[in-house]
Amino acid sequence: MDNYLSLLDAKFSSLNELNESLKGIQENIPKDFRYVRNQAVRQFLKKINSEGEKMKRHIDSSEFIAWGARNIFEIELTLKFILSKEQNFHEWFTYRIKDEREIISNLNEFFKDENSMNLIDEFDQRLKKLDELEKKLEIAQTEELGYEFILSVKKQKNIRQIAVEVNAENRYKAFYKFYSKFVHPSAYMIWNTSLKINSKDYRASFLIISIESLTEINTCIATYFKRLGQL
Repeated sequence: MDNYLSLLDAKFSSLNELNESLKGIQENIPKDFRYVRNQAVRQFLKKINSEGEKMKRHIDSSEFIAWGARNIFEIELTLKFILSKEQNFHEWFTYRIKDEREIISNLNEFFKDENSMNLIDEFDQRLKKLDELEKKLEIAQTEELGYEFILSVKKQKNIRQIAVEVNAENRYKAFYKFYSKFVHPSAYMIWNTSLKINSKDYRASFLIISIESLTEINTCIATYFKRLGQL
């Protein structure tokens, strides 16, 4: 385990250095598409670092390490998607509004009893604000990318569809078939002892997956910005 933890730390250090480089780039470019794109990548790197800290704090738990490995894997897929084509980044950028609308709409359904009316009123106000923001974003993206683009992103891609887009469907299927057993109250989690669930082999497997994803992320980001002549 110590060897894998050392490798994991080395990967996180490398990505932190890359984040510092992107910070320097961002300070010297106008606040346009490039600025937003750089900021998005840096936010992903910040999230990766947070996941790494949680994994190291709970290194004896397969469940916690599995969650971290899952999140880092999904970040890998998403970064490959949004950095492969400029249009993909614009599509993914619309998801920030779609995600919040879905959260609030489903909470509204959940809190339909009388005791929650004040909460629902607040949610409704936020939904109206999101509608306004989405219209402004659509106008800006229509001017830059055309109306066909707006029509093409009406339905949000899920992580499985993104995996297909970046030729990682087989990895996605293989990972989720066993990862899910560790983060849900599966029969495996209910019926087995803590010693078996948190075995060294299982924890090491999730660390190896994370190390591979971190390597892919570093390569993806570095290649993209080098191609632009910014690294």
